[in-house]
Amino acid sequence: MKSNRVFLLKEEFIAELAEALSWYKEKGEQVERDLYNDAHTVLKHIELHPESFSVIQKNYRQAVLHQFPYVIVYKIYRTEISVYALFHTARNPKRKIRKK
Repeated sequence: MKSNRVFLLKEEFIAELAEALSWYKEKGEQVERDLYNDAHTVLKHIELHPESFSVIQKNYRQAVLHQFPYVIVYKIYRTEISVYALFHTARNPKRKIRKK
């Protein structure tokens, strides 16, 4: 069942996804498509079942991509779900949540 919350992809997430897609495109267009499809599948699952993923800090949650070493970091609010980051798992985990 679809959540009644607005589903927002923040600029930072979009930029990180574009950067990752660009990097994987250099490895081959099929790999780029595979990353896109993996991210899309996980985003749809977040949109439909936002509470099903683990809490990592306060109200922030993360969803693991299935085929690539990334997690999607998001937060659930009363009226929206905001997707903040596409985070490579080799990076420092303390940087998953950036204070603005």
